[in-house]
Amino acid sequence: NSNAGRVDAFLQAEHPNDNKENLRLGLEYGWQEHFFLRCGKFWGRDLENYSAGFGLLMPLPGSKSKLSLDFAWVDYDHLDAVKQFSLGFKF
Repeated sequence: NSNAGRVDAFLQAEHPNDNKENLRLGLEYGWQEHFFLRCGKFWGRDLENYSAGFGLLMPLPGSKSKLSLDFAWVDYDHLDAVKQFSLGFKF
């Protein structure tokens, strides 16, 4: 089944005028477009080092809308680990 799982890779490079260059790399594994595992690495950032997380995308009964729930753990040097949550609706 082609919808069973997929892996996406993301790369972002920045060369800002007012700060140093930085690079971000991320990977996401999606299973049946409902469950997602994520990880990332940052280079050239003052605080961020690594990130990991997961996401859920659930259809709402009787509707074409979906509910999304995301969690991320980010290793910020001086702040230790920061946990981030998001809740969204997709119409």
